Amino acid sequence: MNPGRYYDAEHEGFYYQMLNERKNSDSYHRALFYTLGISQETRKHIRDLFD
Repeated sequence: MNPGRYYDAEHEGFYYQMLNERKNSDSYHRALFYTLGISQETRKHIRDLFD
């Protein structure tokens, strides 16, 4: 369940925060939040990209 590698501490925090908020850690959500969390810009606009 843990990707193991993060771009930075913000990426890691975002990843776990989003999984916790959604109460869902299936492979789709893990991949989505891991990928979108890499960029500061997508982290900043996650509510515009995913609801």
